[in-house]
Amino acid sequence: MERLLWNVYDQLKGKYTITLIGPRQCGNFTDKKDVAIECDESSVFRFLFQAFMQARRASRHNNYAMCIAGSGVTAPVTVLISKLLGIPSIIYTHGLDLVTSNPVYQLVFIPFIRTGSTIISNSNNTARLAINKGIKKEKICVLSPGVTLPKNNCSDINIRNHFNINNKKILLIAGRLTPRKGITEFINNAFPDILKQHPDTILILAGTEPAKSIKRTSNTAIKIKEAVSKNRFDKDVIFTGY
Repeated sequence: MERLLWNVYDQLKGKYTITLIGPRQCGNFTDKKDVAIECDESSVFRFLFQAFMQARRASRHNNYAMCIAGSGVTAPVTVLISKLLGIPSIIYTHGLDLVTSNPVYQLVFIPFIRTGSTIISNSNNTARLAINKGIKKEKICVLSPGVTLPKNNCSDINIRNHFNINNKKILLIAGRLTPRKGITEFINNAFPDILKQHPDTILILAGTEPAKSIKRTSNTAIKIKEAVSKNRFDKDVIFTGY
């Protein structure tokens, strides 16, 4: 998500002078002409309070055309500042922004998302979830994330050599290790059948647990490794560690 939001900034900076309010060290990724204000992200509510106060202070010295939230978590700040300034609020929503089971989030944050001027969803499925949460269909537009290929691509042969899997069929799961991805269930219920039919298959897990998300978990990787051990897949599953 961080890379996605950087690309949003990268596309906008050519047309606008931007004030970016984000976590610590976000200023390392902005141009000199733009203003980066860093907030303490150790607590969601501390971050939101600081972000609101900083946005309010910045608005006294600048005229803004719009206010954009990079996720549903920052929707309250974006909507409140937009209403104070009389400008549009744009909220970029991801699936977890809408379906997280946190009761406080559902009670407080979802209504703020509903009141945004424009809701950008990262997929058709996220748009459907938004509609199910009472967000008006006419407010929603879908903008799917793209991928920028690196200039120096690692070839398939190099990757196979690196993990010593030259003659294996590869299954790759890339992304943060969270319960909703169903990786533990996949290893317990699906991977055994795959190996029976294709014993030369290797599963590569590229990713780590989210350290600073609103729905942090600290035992997902442990549960995945326990499933690997229980099924004796130690030689069939590779954890890249990144």
